[in-house]
Amino acid sequence: GGSSGSVSHLIIPASNLPDVLYVLAGAGGAAVAGNTAGNAGGNSFVSIQPNSTTNNICFRAEGGTAGAVGTVSTGGVAGAAPAATTVGNMFLSYSGQKELLVGFAGATGGISAQGNSVNFGGGCVMGGAGGGGTTSGNVDGSGGTVNGSGIFPQVLGGPGGSGAAGGTDGRMIHQPGQFPFVSTGGTGGGAAGAGTASAGGNGGPGSGGGGAGGNGIIWIICW
Repeated sequence: GGSSGSVSHLIIPASNLPDVLYVLAGAGGAAVAGNTAGNAGGNSFVSIQPNSTTNNICFRAEGGTAGAVGTVSTGGVAGAAPAATTVGNMFLSYSGQKELLVGFAGATGGISAQGNSVNFGGGCVMGGAGGGGTTSGNVDGSGGTVNGSGIFPQVLGGPGGSGAAGGTDGRMIHQPGQFPFVSTGGTGGGAAGAGTASAGGNGGPGSGGGGAGGNGIIWIICW
C-alpha cells in the first residue's frame, strides 16, 4: 500500500495574508497495473500567487510515497512515511503558529498469504493496506484490511481468486459536533496466482491506497 501524505496545521492572522489565496490540493498517486510500482502523490499548498514559488507559499503538506514491486520472498514494498514539510518550503508561514507532522506508511503486500493491514489511530490519515500473495500451490491470499478501533469499523480487503471483487475504497469520516475529520486508507486487493488479481481500494482524502492514492485535502477556517 502507498503512504498517506504529511499533515500540516497553520494558524495565521488574516492581516498577514492578501484577500485572494491560490489553493492546490495535490492529486493522489494514480493506480497502476499488477506487478508495477505505484505512483507518488502530489504536494498540496496555499500560495499568495498562482504559482509554487517557495517565497509565495504560506502552507504546504507533502504528498504520499508509492509502494514498489516486491519479490517472491519479500512481498510488495510499502510506501514509506513522508517526512513533515519544513518552514523552508512555506516561507510565509513564519508569522503563524505551525504544527508539521510526518505521514503514515502503507502496509506491505503478502508473500504467500493475506496482505498486511493498517490501523486506525495516531492521526487523521493513514496508509493503504497491502495486496494479497499466492502460495506455490496457487492458494490465493486476500488483501489487507483496515483494522477497526472504537467507533471505527473494520473494513476487509478484497478476496483472493481470479476475477474476485477488489479492495474497498477509503473514505472521509466527519460529523461536526461528534468527532473531527478522519480519512481511511484503501484496503488491499486479493491475489490470483492463476489469473488476474483484483485491484486494491483507493485511498480516502490525504490517505494512501491499496490502489490509487487519495487526493490531498485542504481546510481553510476563518473566525
